[in-house]
Amino acid sequence: MSPKITLCSLLAMALVAPWSHTNAAPTRPLPVDTPFGEPQPDLGWSEAVISVSRLAVMEEYLTQVAQWRVVSRARTDRTLLRHWGLPDTARANEALLCNPGDRSGCVRLIEFHGVPQVQIRSSAQPWETGGLFSLMTRSRDIDGAFARARGLGYAGFSDPIYFDYKGVRLKNMVLRGPDGVNLAIYQREVPKLEGWSTIRGLSSPFNAMQMVHNREVSRAFWVEVMDYTSLSDAEFLDEKPGENNFALPANLVTSISRRHSILGKGVAGLANGAGTRQVELMQFVGLDGRELGARAVFPNLGLVALRFPTKAIAPYRDRAAKHGTVDCKVTAVKVQGWGLVKACDLRSPDGVIAELLEIPSGE
Repeated sequence: MSPKITLCSLLAMALVAPWSHTNAAPTRPLPVDTPFGEPQPDLGWSEAVISVSRLAVMEEYLTQVAQWRVVSRARTDRTLLRHWGLPDTARANEALLCNPGDRSGCVRLIEFHGVPQVQIRSSAQPWETGGLFSLMTRSRDIDGAFARARGLGYAGFSDPIYFDYKGVRLKNMVLRGPDGVNLAIYQREVPKLEGWSTIRGLSSPFNAMQMVHNREVSRAFWVEVMDYTSLSDAEFLDEKPGENNFALPANLVTSISRRHSILGKGVAGLANGAGTRQVELMQFVGLDGRELGARAVFPNLGLVALRFPTKAIAPYRDRAAKHGTVDCKVTAVKVQGWGLVKACDLRSPDGVIAELLEIPSGE
């Protein structure tokens, strides 16, 4: 691949910042299996929710390839199933997986029964829009992670490839896992990665990528409604044909323009505590494909939602009303690990569910 600016190199802007945390005092005692031990409200998304066809299959994949651990198992509460508009025939079991020691980026797996399902991004090409494309992780041994995935029968959109960004040399690939769940992996080569002492296989996800129909429209939702800040915006072409991690033919990377945005929560730069809760938008200009956002609803299979703990849902609803986003219904639900909370599901223009969980103050 050319050492010039490429699709991968611009993504690296989210990867060159060191690991850091922003502490937020817990508002009330929470169950012992609460993700990260405290709610950390209004710092961005805290966990990703994945609808799976079989818990055992996805658990094997994530515990072996990513080397995350199962923190808890539970039956999904009926209040939550009703909140998602599912019929009384629906039932579900779930498992929470986390990378030990990390304070954001747990993954909630939910296996539904008694209700029809389709895969959200079934056989999707990377440039096809709608829903969440991937969760982005770091590794110190990308080849080992790839070997573990292949040992289970899975592959990627490419083998690991090298690229450079302003003196930072990285190795990258996107794994294709069960139920259409993609994991992007980044390994720092030069300079040596500092911090990130919790990495065992893959780090917790620090970013969630979405393939969007219109970058400006999608960015407006995350900025104006979800209170994110745009950290990086670019439109680019590769200078020379070459490999890439999104399965574009090598001869097209010089002619297919890609519009890109990285967004963080309430920050003005990449080196920040919210840098582990980013969202990323990618628009492939000139490539047509399916728009799959309508499928990105519970209980359909795949990466279905990002969960945002908050002190108050009302400001999000107010911003949604000003933006013109469809309002969300607020209901009281019981969420394993969070306890009794108020929930409200907003949807991005590309169908990504931003599930707000209002944590009681205890007053």
